[in-house]
Amino acid sequence: MHKENLCRINRRVFIRYQMEHLIIRNFGPVTDIDIVLKKINVFIGEQGVGKSTIAKLLSCLRDVSLYDVILTKRENWEQIIERIFSIYGIQGCFRSDTYIEYFNGADISLIYESGAFRMTSSERSEDELRDFVSNVMDRCLMETFKNLGIETFELSQEELSKLIAKHRRVLASNLRLSFYCPAERGIVGALSNSMASLFMAQVPLPDTLMEYMSFFEKAKNHFKSYDLPFLHSKYMLEDGEDSVKCGDRVIPLRYASSGMLSIIPLLMIIDYCVSENYFQSFTIEEPELNLFPSNQLELIRQILSKTNSEKCKVGTWTLTTHSPYILSILNISLLAGLIADKYPDAADALTEKLPADNFVKPGEIAVYSLEHTAEGKSDCRDILDRSTGLIQANYLDTVSDLLSGEFNGLYKLYLSLLRNSK
Repeated sequence: MHKENLCRINRRVFIRYQMEHLIIRNFGPVTDIDIVLKKINVFIGEQGVGKSTIAKLLSCLRDVSLYDVILTKRENWEQIIERIFSIYGIQGCFRSDTYIEYFNGADISLIYESGAFRMTSSERSEDELRDFVSNVMDRCLMETFKNLGIETFELSQEELSKLIAKHRRVLASNLRLSFYCPAERGIVGALSNSMASLFMAQVPLPDTLMEYMSFFEKAKNHFKSYDLPFLHSKYMLEDGEDSVKCGDRVIPLRYASSGMLSIIPLLMIIDYCVSENYFQSFTIEEPELNLFPSNQLELIRQILSKTNSEKCKVGTWTLTTHSPYILSILNISLLAGLIADKYPDAADALTEKLPADNFVKPGEIAVYSLEHTAEGKSDCRDILDRSTGLIQANYLDTVSDLLSGEFNGLYKLYLSLLRNSK
């Protein structure tokens, strides 16, 4: 096992995916939502409606250290909680009337109300819950330090506290169940050769971006080369330099197209984390970032193939998007999954149309549309049609419908003017 690897303790005891339930009232731009989460969760909407806020909040609520701090109320516990939320830049979203209720599907609920968090369980007493969470925390910490080559058995509490402070970033990643791929990730490929300097200089970049950069560094050293057939290209790391081979041409990664700078680190990090079993959940902001629609298709299908792999231990994928193409791509996979479920005898004919590892099974996806109401509140709608099981057609590309209507109106006016001018 490599020393930089984090512990592999099974933390699924905290989350039973496809059973999570989240209620949010008055948190940042989100005024009132009540949602059930599935294996694949998609939030679509314009800017500022709360898509990223929901996704970031979920990442915080899947952080084992948050459970520990709430239960033990250790020294400076309120500052520690604020720090967990500041990693995602949402510490300022709390209001005096904020209410959050999160059920993790494994008998544990986190509730934020009247300015404070509390935890409840229907199967465990408070003492049992405290022991349970502390146990997992201790095991995670011990295993992490062991992988770093540090034995903690003979350390005093003061020495252990200093050690935890020193390795805060490593421990923080280990105690989170979820990995966040931020929208700012497009700069990572361009700065890949400057990572060490950025870390040493402590440049004040967002924590999620710094962690993303750190995992790209791990992924580069793990793979050395990485094929991207749908981009007709190959990433290579030689003599510490990142480059991309496109046909017979080799260029430094930092000079690659914006689409490649977005997609190459993303897929390499996902593959690395999946192979090393680092996280149980991934959140990807704007998977369509800088990508032509055909490459959006390939990216989503790459993610689906990983999701459906028997080797993949990731429980949930959360996507925040502005792109109707993402919905259309997922709708095709969902239709294939519905056909496979209802007509198993048609498997051969079906897989001729779409590979089985691109199917989305019924009941494994939740799709929510967020928008502002006339009163300025956020509206969150489940846009899966209950009768068909598919994403509602009127949400797939409302802008194209609008533009088509405007074009038809102008074209009729143009024809009328042509006729009258003769």
